[in-house]
Amino acid sequence: MVEIDVSVTSDGYSVALHGPNLESGTSGSGKVSQVSLEELLNYFVRGQDGEITDEKTPLVEDLLRNFGTKTKWNLDLKEGRIQENLTKVIDNLGLQNHIVLSGLKPSHVKRTVVNNPNLNVLVNLSKVDQLLVALKFIGPLYVKYRFRSLSQESSVIAINMHYRYISKHIIREIHKL
Repeated sequence: MVEIDVSVTSDGYSVALHGPNLESGTSGSGKVSQVSLEELLNYFVRGQDGEITDEKTPLVEDLLRNFGTKTKWNLDLKEGRIQENLTKVIDNLGLQNHIVLSGLKPSHVKRTVVNNPNLNVLVNLSKVDQLLVALKFIGPLYVKYRFRSLSQESSVIAINMHYRYISKHIIREIHKL
């Protein structure tokens, strides 16, 4: 599975960029959400060493068109929502079984699942969720009641949490959901 960080430009294009700040991943400055795709394409991508390359930020749509069925995709939605134009691309390419959406907080999952019932979803924990799950005696009960309603959604396939918060008690409660 290939994980791609998905940020959204001011004109609604989904791009493969960690975001929200351009400085960390490109030669530009400011926020991804405040520049158009046309402006973004004037900047160059930074390599793993932080140096500027001669590459441009790719559209997620282009990556899916070129490599869609060759792998599974984890689209980490940095803004916690998926753009309608991206869901249309996924549908048109028939990639629903190749895509998992992540980066969604529990409060955003219901809306995403209702609007995109054919896409699988990972639930990310909020900071409060992480804190409560980490508490030895409260954690298992919290998981049981906090995520019960999400377990009814067939497209919610996992809870994405940091390994430090996982215990056998938490795993047991998640399996019961």
